[in-house]
Amino acid sequence: MWLLDIVQIYWSKLFSLKEPTVITYDGHDYVFEGFSVLYHVSLANVNDCIVVYHNIDYAIGLEEESPLEHYTIEELDLLQQYLLIDVCELYNIQWRPLNNNNDISTCTCYHFFPRFARILPDNGKELLHPAEQIQYFLKHIKPLMPNDLYSRCKSMSVDAWDKYVSKVQGSIVWFPKHHPAAIRLDQLDRENSSYPVIVHFGIRPAVLSIQYNQEYRQAYKSYLKVFFLLKNRTPIEEDKANLRDKEQRLKQIVAKHAEQLKREIVVEISSEYAYRTGFKSDIIQHSLLLSSLHDHLRFHQSLTELENQ
Repeated sequence: MWLLDIVQIYWSKLFSLKEPTVITYDGHDYVFEGFSVLYHVSLANVNDCIVVYHNIDYAIGLEEESPLEHYTIEELDLLQQYLLIDVCELYNIQWRPLNNNNDISTCTCYHFFPRFARILPDNGKELLHPAEQIQYFLKHIKPLMPNDLYSRCKSMSVDAWDKYVSKVQGSIVWFPKHHPAAIRLDQLDRENSSYPVIVHFGIRPAVLSIQYNQEYRQAYKSYLKVFFLLKNRTPIEEDKANLRDKEQRLKQIVAKHAEQLKREIVVEISSEYAYRTGFKSDIIQHSLLLSSLHDHLRFHQSLTELENQ
């Protein structure tokens, strides 16, 4: 019998939304706060996983907590399959051991599942059971434009239409078997088309375009030269100060060109095959970093196996 332990995944910098995903159960609100992972082997000596996302460093670590009660592995796998694979399309993750990758009866190496929590008195916390999470997601998977709404959407009053849009605005809509499979709905426009159009507003950060700026490339090359030089010797205080100056120079260049290089992107797509999900982009933001954590954990597990041999 495998020994299964559970740890909470914590983040050095938290994603925050004004209106996070909330599940109401038994008269209480459970707010999404990240993910936990259930594992088969010890992760006691695993260091933090450092991820750079849009030029921001995130340290993803593990914190042991009390085990869940009255749950099944199938429940956790259903949540993992739906959120991480069906919605977020994390197909490239090697979920199962290499020699059993095609055997669906074999457990995945790690079982990731979302945490929905409510605060209790005396610094207590209660987590929503995985089965209740599944019930919530099943209840909220429904067509964005059901037939009855589609047939009368053009004739609805402005107030009635706005009331419906406000229920789904800011949430994730899902297109099963389409690529990409999910998008955040920022606006739903019912003008000049058969089906209302989903509008998504995005911003391409300056840090994704600055790499083509000649001034930035020269400064970054100078920074890397100092960085790798110090990797191969014991740095003195003067070296550390020099590296900080180079790093500060990079930040100044990004700040100077930020407005010029920032790009606003508008995406429009038909709502014909869209489904409501009942959750917001905070779950997506956390999910996309789990691929790096998964590979990080597999790497440490591989090192342990190699040392044991």
